[in-house]
Amino acid sequence: MDDVVFEQNDPAIWNVTRERLTGFCYELFQRGALKGITPEEAFFVKCDAELNRREEREEGKVLCEVGLAPLSPAEFILIQITRSPAGTTIEAAGGA
Repeated sequence: MDDVVFEQNDPAIWNVTRERLTGFCYELFQRGALKGITPEEAFFVKCDAELNRREEREEGKVLCEVGLAPLSPAEFILIQITRSPAGTTIEAAGGA
Protein backbone atom coordinates (compact mmCIF):
# COMPACT_ATOMS: atom_id res chain seq x y z
CA MET A 1 0.00 0.00 0.00
CA ASP A 2 3.03 2.29 0.02
CA ASP A 3 2.24 3.36 -3.53
CA VAL A 4 -1.01 5.06 -2.45
CA VAL A 5 0.20 6.76 0.73
CA PHE A 6 -0.06 10.25 -0.78
CA GLU A 7 -3.40 9.71 -2.52
CA GLN A 8 -6.46 11.68 -1.45
CA ASN A 9 -8.61 9.97 1.19
CA ASP A 10 -11.80 9.46 -0.80
CA PRO A 11 -13.92 6.61 -2.21
CA ALA A 12 -11.32 5.84 -4.89
CA ILE A 13 -8.62 5.04 -2.32
CA TRP A 14 -11.12 3.07 -0.23
CA ASN A 15 -11.89 0.95 -3.29
CA VAL A 16 -8.20 0.30 -4.00
CA THR A 17 -7.58 -0.58 -0.36
CA ARG A 18 -10.64 -2.85 -0.18
CA GLU A 19 -9.68 -4.64 -3.42
CA ARG A 20 -6.10 -5.29 -2.27
CA LEU A 21 -7.14 -6.54 1.15
CA THR A 22 -9.87 -8.68 -0.39
CA GLY A 23 -7.31 -10.20 -2.75
CA PHE A 24 -5.01 -11.02 0.16
CA CYS A 25 -7.86 -12.58 2.17
CA TYR A 26 -9.05 -14.54 -0.87
CA GLU A 27 -5.57 -15.98 -1.25
CA LEU A 28 -5.69 -17.10 2.41
CA PHE A 29 -9.09 -18.68 1.71
CA GLN A 30 -7.77 -20.46 -1.41
CA ARG A 31 -4.84 -21.87 0.60
CA GLY A 32 -7.24 -23.32 3.16
CA ALA A 33 -6.27 -21.00 6.02
CA LEU A 34 -9.86 -19.85 6.60
CA LYS A 35 -13.07 -21.68 7.44
CA GLY A 36 -16.10 -21.56 5.20
CA ILE A 37 -17.27 -22.96 1.91
CA THR A 38 -17.42 -19.55 0.23
CA PRO A 39 -15.25 -16.45 0.59
CA GLU A 40 -18.24 -14.63 2.11
CA GLU A 41 -18.27 -17.16 4.96
CA ALA A 42 -14.49 -16.95 5.42
CA PHE A 43 -13.82 -13.21 5.51
CA PHE A 44 -15.03 -9.69 4.92
CA VAL A 45 -13.29 -6.40 4.18
CA LYS A 46 -14.84 -3.03 4.93
CA CYS A 47 -13.34 0.31 3.89
CA ASP A 48 -15.98 2.96 3.31
CA ALA A 49 -17.41 6.32 4.35
CA GLU A 50 -18.89 4.84 7.52
CA LEU A 51 -15.41 3.98 8.83
CA ASN A 52 -13.66 6.93 7.23
CA ARG A 53 -15.60 9.79 8.72
CA ARG A 54 -14.58 13.39 8.16
CA GLU A 55 -12.55 13.48 11.38
CA GLU A 56 -10.38 10.55 10.28
CA ARG A 57 -9.94 11.94 6.78
CA GLU A 58 -8.85 15.32 8.17
CA GLU A 59 -6.21 13.51 10.26
CA GLY A 60 -4.98 11.76 7.12
CA LYS A 61 -6.16 8.33 8.26
CA VAL A 62 -7.65 5.55 6.14
CA LEU A 63 -9.46 2.95 8.25
CA CYS A 64 -10.38 -0.58 7.19
CA GLU A 65 -11.91 -3.52 9.00
CA VAL A 66 -11.10 -7.09 8.11
CA GLY A 67 -12.98 -10.04 9.56
CA LEU A 68 -11.42 -13.49 9.31
CA ALA A 69 -12.72 -16.95 10.18
CA PRO A 70 -9.46 -18.85 10.78
CA LEU A 71 -9.38 -22.62 11.16
CA SER A 72 -8.29 -22.16 14.76
CA PRO A 73 -9.48 -20.66 17.10
CA ALA A 74 -13.10 -21.29 16.31
CA GLU A 75 -14.19 -17.65 16.35
CA PHE A 76 -14.33 -14.78 13.92
CA ILE A 77 -11.43 -12.35 14.35
CA LEU A 78 -11.90 -8.64 13.65
CA ILE A 79 -8.86 -6.57 12.71
CA GLN A 80 -8.74 -2.82 12.22
CA ILE A 81 -6.06 -1.45 9.90
CA THR A 82 -5.26 2.25 10.03
CA ARG A 83 -3.01 3.99 7.53
CA SER A 84 -1.92 7.45 8.69
CA PRO A 85 0.94 9.85 8.09
CA ALA A 86 2.70 8.16 11.02
CA GLY A 87 2.50 4.72 9.36
CA THR A 88 0.27 1.66 9.43
CA THR A 89 -1.18 0.15 12.58
CA ILE A 90 -2.96 -3.18 12.87
CA GLU A 91 -5.15 -3.78 15.88
CA ALA A 92 -7.14 -6.86 16.81
CA ALA A 93 -10.62 -5.69 17.75
CA GLY A 94 -11.65 -9.01 19.32
CA GLY A 95 -13.64 -12.05 18.30
CA ALA A 96 -17.24 -12.00 17.20
